[in-house]
Amino acid sequence: ERKMKENNKAIKIAVSNQKGGVGKTTTVLNLGAALAVNDRRVLLVDCDPQHHLSNWLNWEADGKPTTSDIIFSTVTKQNVNFKNCIRYCEKENFDFIPSINLLAGMLGIIAADDNSSTVISRIFENDYFNENYDYIIFDCQTALDLLVTNVLNACDKLLIPVQADLLSYEGVEQMLDSFMRIKKGTD
Repeated sequence: ERKMKENNKAIKIAVSNQKGGVGKTTTVLNLGAALAVNDRRVLLVDCDPQHHLSNWLNWEADGKPTTSDIIFSTVTKQNVNFKNCIRYCEKENFDFIPSINLLAGMLGIIAADDNSSTVISRIFENDYFNENYDYIIFDCQTALDLLVTNVLNACDKLLIPVQADLLSYEGVEQMLDSFMRIKKGTD
C-alpha cells in the first residue's frame, strides 16, 4: 500500500559530483529502482548533456519534449504539457525525462532568464510533479555550472557518490559548500 507523502510535495534529490566516473548515473538508476520496488512513484530527470541516463534506459528520440525543451519553454514563458515529457521504464517501473546534446546549449538560455537561478525550481514545483511523484531524482553532469546549481537550488537533498580514492573525494567539500550556500540563498 502506497504511503502518503509528507507535506504533499515530491522529495527532490540531486545526484552530483564534480568528479566524473564516480557512479552518478548508476546511483540515480539504482536509487530510482529501489524506491519503485518499494511502491514509490519515481521520476528520474536526465540533466546531463551527455545523456548517460537516457542511454542506459535505451531511450531513442521520439519527438516528445526532453529536459532542454522544458527549460527552453519555461524561460520563454511557453506552456508545457508535463505529461507529454514523461517516458515510462516498464522494466524498472519508474518514469523519466530524457536529455539530448542540446542541453549543453541551455546554459545561455538559463542565463538569459530574469531569475536564472530558479528555472529548474519553477519547473519542478509545478503541481503536476507534486501530485504524481513521491521522488524526483536528478542525474547531474560533471560540473558545477548554472544548470547544476539550478538543480541544487531546486532539490531538498544532495547525494554525492564517491569512490574510495582521494580524487573522487576532493570535490565533495566544495560541492557541499556550494549546496549549503545555494540553499541559504533561497530560504
